[in-house]
Amino acid sequence: MTKLYLDLEGTIIDDWHSWLLHKPGVIRAFIDANPEIDRGDVNIFSFAVYDYRDLDTVRKRQTCIELALDCVVTDCPTVNRMIEEDFKRHIPWENISDFIQIKGKEYAWIDWIRCTQGPGKYVLIDDVVKTMTVLVGEQQIDLINVNDLVDLLPKSV
Repeated sequence: MTKLYLDLEGTIIDDWHSWLLHKPGVIRAFIDANPEIDRGDVNIFSFAVYDYRDLDTVRKRQTCIELALDCVVTDCPTVNRMIEEDFKRHIPWENISDFIQIKGKEYAWIDWIRCTQGPGKYVLIDDVVKTMTVLVGEQQIDLINVNDLVDLLPKSV
């Protein structure tokens, strides 16, 4: 199975304050066109979720995402959790802003998968990443810019 990760702002929702769904049709069409995606284990990977207060906001609102995309959201690592994972490997960060600016979304996600997941295929859909595939050992790590999704769909969709 392929494990799917979704960004929030600019990908699933317009912004943190409105929580209006952004591109649910194209994301759901992508999920439908890729039956190897595990709909029962979809994750949020967003730099908008700094800490457990933000995580609580996601949990309170995740039902609308699950209904729109016909999936179950099972995890949403906070930026603080990402920093803690780096700290385990003796990579200290001064603050959240440094982590986000220096590490960046693409490397942060690739590193998160590399260090926290086993062999398998992982996909991130996000509005700020470049579409690319990275192979790390027995992991296939796909980053897809949400604006490229339409081009990746079968022509009949």
